[in-house]
Amino acid sequence: MLGRLLSNPLSAYFTLVSAGLLLAGLALSYSRLRLVWGASATGQVVGYTERVLTRPGAKRQYMPVVRFQPRHSSPIEFQSRFGGAQSTFSIGESVMVRYLADNPGKAEIAAIERLWLGPFVLVGMALVMTYAAWKASSG
Repeated sequence: MLGRLLSNPLSAYFTLVSAGLLLAGLALSYSRLRLVWGASATGQVVGYTERVLTRPGAKRQYMPVVRFQPRHSSPIEFQSRFGGAQSTFSIGESVMVRYLADNPGKAEIAAIERLWLGPFVLVGMALVMTYAAWKASSG
């Protein structure tokens, strides 16, 4: 089967891209699992960081900044890696936080989409590219 996927340059390209996306998805899944298996705390949204993408017509994104108190450590403030065109949380709103007990700075808001959207998108794109490689190898 691998021979078929590498049978022509286009299918080989799609296969390599698929493998890269799959590896990235698995690596991101592993880091998310570490957070899920890590510690949890209640945090509070203390503000937003505004990010403007540099491409033409890009909208502003607002990344929540959360403060929480890890066990046996001083309070930590972190910026979520995910934002949106509008503020999702109110300033002062309580949110659940997952973090690594041995490195509380590695934290994220404990919401399914914030933890798992990235890995699912990467693995989904890998499946699409695998299908494209399969179709390119047959014709």
